[in-house]
Amino acid sequence: MKKKFFLLTMLLVSSIYLFGLTEAKDVVSVKVVNDTLEATFVIPEEMHLTIQEDYFYLDVDPIEGITFAETVYPDGEADEDGYINLHGTVKLTKKFTLVDSINKANVTFKVYTGYQFCHSSYCEPPVDLEYLIPLLPIKAKQDSTKSQEEMEL
Repeated sequence: MKKKFFLLTMLLVSSIYLFGLTEAKDVVSVKVVNDTLEATFVIPEEMHLTIQEDYFYLDVDPIEGITFAETVYPDGEADEDGYINLHGTVKLTKKFTLVDSINKANVTFKVYTGYQFCHSSYCEPPVDLEYLIPLLPIKAKQDSTKSQEEMEL
């Protein structure tokens, strides 16, 4: 009887854990907005995200001819232990500047983001993500390439 109860409890806890996890594609989106990389995080209801650079970040591989500023974190609410917590939809941003001679059509950012959502009593495992984000939208890249080819003719 005790074995059955234990197995049933473990099955229940495992299913709650597996079905309770939020998929990363539903949580994070990354895009370029003018001169800024922007990562948007949607924090599920009844959960929070604590600002800790190891568990909530936006970073990018260096690219020659591009200078990146520090990541800008949103304001949050301090809890009783002094940690800054976030709820709802929040954004991390990182501005960049390009040298004039860079070919914008060939720039693709390798972006890294991460987060860890917590309930009031426990935290889910951290999630680390990687994205390849072009500086120019695909259509703009094609138009840029076409005009370069036309100029060579």
